[in-house]
Parts: sequence; C-alpha cells; structure tokens
Amino acid sequence: MKARKMIFASDLERGRIADFLRRIADVIDGRCPSCLTGYGIALEEIDRLKIGLRQGEGGELELKIKVRDRRQGAADIGTAVVREAADEATLHAYRQLKRRMKGTFATLSREIAEGGTVAGATLASFLADSREMVGFVGFGDEFYPGYLEACEALAAACRGGDAEAMRRGLEELVARKRSCHQKFK
Repeated sequence: MKARKMIFASDLERGRIADFLRRIADVIDGRCPSCLTGYGIALEEIDRLKIGLRQGEGGELELKIKVRDRRQGAADIGTAVVREAADEATLHAYRQLKRRMKGTFATLSREIAEGGTVAGATLASFLADSREMVGFVGFGDEFYPGYLEACEALAAACRGGDAEAMRRGLEELVARKRSCHQKFK
C-alpha cells in the first residue's frame, strides 16, 4: 500500500489561518465532516497529520500542513505548495512561477533539441517549479496528475541520457501543457 503525501503551505491572513484551523477542529469534532474535502483531506483516510505555524521575517504567518493518508493504491504525489486561487497575491505568485517555468522549459527544450545532455540544475529547477505549480488550486487541477507523470517520464529519460526518450518525453509534456492551456488561457 502506498501512502499519499501532501504538504499544504500558505501565506494567508491571520483570520484565514484561524478559520482553516477551526475547520480542522470541526472535522475532528464531527460538526462538519466535509469541511476539508475541498483540500483533498478526509479524516477517515488520514494516517498522519502534522500542523506547523511559523512566523516569517516580515511578521507574516505561514501555515504548513503535512498530510499522509492510507488510501490503498493512491499514488505518491510528492510535495506541493497549495494556495487559494482567489487571492491576488497568489495570482501574482502563480504568474511569476509560470514566467520562470517558461524560461526553464525553453532551456530544457533547447538542450534536448540540440541532442546534448540536459543540465541537472535545469531539470531540477523545472521539476521543483512543476511540483509547486500543481499546488495552485483552480488553475487546471484535472490536468495536474497527467502533467506530473509526463514530468517524471521526461526526468527519467534525461537521467538515463536516452536522446530519443527525451524527445518523446518532451513531446508528451508539450501535449499535456497544450491541452491545459487551451482550456485555461
């Protein structure tokens, strides 16, 4: 049995953090069993739940929730930073991430097209940004699992140094990206 592991982290206003913690308490008390389903968390499926609250340098609070559930057959989705899409600061952060990813993806594509090896730093940066991107709720969530699979296949091809597998992996990633962007751009 594989455990699904998620990390939710967010720089929310203090009132919203308090509201989120109250939701957790309401689920535990049984007052609102479905209060966390929008976050993909179901109390009966939780194996472990860790809550961290940290104050940043600017005085802002960061709420970090680590959830490990025990659903049979669930895939390990790695870690992702999850933010609420309605927040203007979140939208700005998402746009900055996408700009950075565009540059990294162009470099990755160029390296593969030239038939050379992909720099480990380029690949690591792209994968880290991809994991962060899939944590943004409301920006193509239904495409995220397939996108992550394509990222991992491309990463495996890059690590193996197989030029043809890298090209196929890149084509699959481009197709996944295109289908999402057609719906959301």
